[in-house]
Amino acid sequence: MKRWGTQGAVLAVAFACGWTASAAYARRGESEHLVLGKPARHEVLLEREGYVCLYDELRRNPVWEVYHLLPAYLGGAGIERPSFLVDRDLPAGSRASNADYNGSAFDKGHMVPWADQRRSDGTRREAMLLSNVVPQDRVLNRGLWGRLEDRVRTWAGESDEAYVFVGPIPSPDAGAIGERRVTVPKAMFKVVAVRRAERWHTIAFVVPNAEPSMEEPEMVRSIAEVERLTGFSFLDLMPGKRELESRTPADLEEWLE
Repeated sequence: MKRWGTQGAVLAVAFACGWTASAAYARRGESEHLVLGKPARHEVLLEREGYVCLYDELRRNPVWEVYHLLPAYLGGAGIERPSFLVDRDLPAGSRASNADYNGSAFDKGHMVPWADQRRSDGTRREAMLLSNVVPQDRVLNRGLWGRLEDRVRTWAGESDEAYVFVGPIPSPDAGAIGERRVTVPKAMFKVVAVRRAERWHTIAFVVPNAEPSMEEPEMVRSIAEVERLTGFSFLDLMPGKRELESRTPADLEEWLE
């Protein structure tokens, strides 16, 4: 784990000097996945090769995760997916286990999808850590949630780069599963930013953690609404964030057309 400070001024200078955001972070020795900012100002993050995760040791859920996705990162369709792994980077009392999910009505629902992380042995392993999943409705996980993940991969593959913020939305009366009481979230959020040439495009979703009663277009939300629901601020370091589609929900069927 690594402690992070807020150094937005460094990026402002970087952009003014014509550096790319990735280059600015590289000069500071920080993660490529945090180029567009961190959703909250927490001190301790789990930094992976393939993503960055803020983990809630009480709920045994990720709070949020963010990852950088390039067309070159996609591929490896013939690689067999491994089994889920206990996250040994976390204290023993804070980890979820496979046993917590046994006999429950929920799947282990990826936040950062395994299919987005097939580029190396390390990223494939990281994607299967139980700190990267939440208890997710089975019909949702095997249907609409998977289709949404496919959409994001398609968008990333047709763009220069993408950043994806994803995580659960808890509720005060949330249930829990297993001996370690892994919290069942009421919904999940996903905020996607893709860059084509010098233009950024954004879209956001809130997906109830239940058997779907609506289609993907009905789950599109404005970034402002997702920020209100989660209490996080997204894409703070994106140039011209407030001039983007951050206040009005995007039209899913016309997005990036």
